[in-house]
Amino acid sequence: MTIPQPGLWLVSLLVLATGANAQELAFPRVTTIFDGHSTDMWGLVYDPGKNVLFYSRTNSEDIREYNLASGAESLVTDGSALLGLLQGFDRPSFMASAGSGQNIIFSEFSKLRAISPSGSLESSSTFEGGANLPRAIVSLPDGSVYVADSGDDVIMKWQNGGWETFAGPLTLKPFSLAYNTNDGIIYFAV
Repeated sequence: MTIPQPGLWLVSLLVLATGANAQELAFPRVTTIFDGHSTDMWGLVYDPGKNVLFYSRTNSEDIREYNLASGAESLVTDGSALLGLLQGFDRPSFMASAGSGQNIIFSEFSKLRAISPSGSLESSSTFEGGANLPRAIVSLPDGSVYVADSGDDVIMKWQNGGWETFAGPLTLKPFSLAYNTNDGIIYFAV
């Protein structure tokens, strides 16, 4: 087994890991459901209501849906990879969803966009000032969105149509976010 060096991100397979049950061994089973390239696949969101995975493909400038029950893959952007380009997608990357049937929020180089589960582009918001490199995204049940902005070294909050700095400036670039639904705490990693 090769151990990656610090800073080397290996995201070459989209995998489905399922936990143990009474008929299986007591360790997770890993099944490859899509074999991509580390520079192509970035964001990943699960929708329990539809039992699908949404994921971004940066090289083809689109967002796709993978149905876990049928194994079918489809483009979310109304069935055409070209539509993603026509809608101005700029290497969609990190993703979040507020829950089943909600908009999927994804980052591009300097903005956030939202796509409805039906595939229509709902909204777009550009970051204000600075290098603005949106990374991780967390969407909360109240509709607010938190973004790790590694261009300005801050955690930004989008709510009620406007941006505000939630935390920062930080001494290191934030890259990952997590939200604890039990206590409302937002965690981030640099």
